[in-house]
Amino acid sequence: SVVIPTLNEEGYLPALLGSLCGSSYPLEVIIVDARSEDSTRDIVTKFAQDSGIDVILIDSSVRRPGTQRNMGARVARHPVLMFVDADVIVPSVDALVGEYIESTFDIANARLVHHPHEGTLFIKSLFMVLRAFQRTMLAFNRPFFAGACIIAKRDFFTRLSGFDESLALAEDVDLSRRAAKIGTCGLLSSPVSTSMRRLDTLRLRNFLALLRASPHFLTSGRAPHYLIEHYPFGNFK
Repeated sequence: SVVIPTLNEEGYLPALLGSLCGSSYPLEVIIVDARSEDSTRDIVTKFAQDSGIDVILIDSSVRRPGTQRNMGARVARHPVLMFVDADVIVPSVDALVGEYIESTFDIANARLVHHPHEGTLFIKSLFMVLRAFQRTMLAFNRPFFAGACIIAKRDFFTRLSGFDESLALAEDVDLSRRAAKIGTCGLLSSPVSTSMRRLDTLRLRNFLALLRASPHFLTSGRAPHYLIEHYPFGNFK
């Protein structure tokens, strides 16, 4: 079950949905839309008509990814949940899901890479640093998952009570930290690509706030409250 939280994603969603087609696995795609004001819902409707994939469109009055992901998980029918952000592209669903199923992980993070057209040297270096950092944190059983693509066993996700809906930021890291206490976490080698839209809106004052928050963030897995006003949320503002 692929769960996608959306809010005004007409620019990115078609590429993600297209990348989900052709899988040998019996997918269902659950879109939890926070009342988009663009053509997002029309894109979902057309995809449901043309793709041959089971599609569920849920209306959410709450504009918060963690809440929307939980709403999708509650109606999911398959034993594996894949939470994917709308600005992601999955090069091979079969490779990603197959690797997860063959692993011993209760929950895992896909390997994040940049979209090919955004591949500057700085961006490439940034993703290499992120991967090395994730591996280091995981070695100390303090996983630092990114919400762009998280895969979990549905029963395990239920045991975790899902994402913490009180968190506006870093609900993905919080989920992985709680998961490490009762289950097995891992990093998959299969990639998904994600956009750089958050960096596009990052300004110096935001960057300085992120640096200031880093020690607290890394040790607790939770972002301090003052960071919320500085973090580039994409469409979720």
